[in-house]
Amino acid sequence: MGKPRTFRVRSHNQLMNQTAPRISFWKNFGKPPGRKFRTRTLKGNKTMKTTTSFTYPAFALFVLACFALSPQAFGTGEPTFTPNSYSGCNHSVNVTFRSTTSGGLIWVQDFSTGAGFWISNGGNTTISFATGSKRLKGKHANTAHIFDSGWGYSGTYAYVCGIKKVVFWVTGGILLVAALIWLFRKWSSSSR
Repeated sequence: MGKPRTFRVRSHNQLMNQTAPRISFWKNFGKPPGRKFRTRTLKGNKTMKTTTSFTYPAFALFVLACFALSPQAFGTGEPTFTPNSYSGCNHSVNVTFRSTTSGGLIWVQDFSTGAGFWISNGGNTTISFATGSKRLKGKHANTAHIFDSGWGYSGTYAYVCGIKKVVFWVTGGILLVAALIWLFRKWSSSSR
């Protein structure tokens, strides 16, 4: 680093020599801020403690408290969908919507259109998807329509029949093989 600097400090009406090391900016770069104590040696082997700023830890604690107290943090009781997904030759499927929170209502919404409807907790209805597919999401609410849970998500309900089913499985197989080849190449290049 270099030779330490020596300078005089006036303390309690006495002159004292203080030796302070040179602190490089790059030496502390990237270290997390926090309450750190640095000691400086004064004449007579006396030490002086100094603390760094508490701004960053206080801000981090504030952000953490905001996330902890957000409504999504208490997101228990997300609705479940039974069955969660479907692929077959039917154009519709009967789905039951349940939340671990007793009573209340569930808002069910279509991912693609955004259209939705209310259904009682534990209720079931027929979901139609013609020859395409559909994904749903749902949120539990009390009887006054005030949400008290996070979103619950379904899998995909899809019409896959005949040649479409063969194409579906072949495409899935090709994608799986491609993903495995990619992973193998990535693994083999990283082990060199």
